[in-house]
Amino acid sequence: MTTENTRTRIPESHDDLLESKAIAHVATVGSRGEPQNNPVWFDNPFRYLEIRGVVERIVLFVGPEHTTKMGS
Repeated sequence: MTTENTRTRIPESHDDLLESKAIAHVATVGSRGEPQNNPVWFDNPFRYLEIRGVVERIVLFVGPEHTTKMGS
């Protein structure tokens, strides 16, 4: 179990899921209008990894030059 201010490591047994190229994104709108974008690994429907977190800050960018800066 984790609390709001703790970090949990992803188990080594699930590393292959994060490295897999068999991934899709499912985007929906939550009941309160919030966006939800969830990666879905579809090579094995019986194994999954759920990652949840709290948004610490929101920064709005206006152009592609900022996207490049974020990736570095």
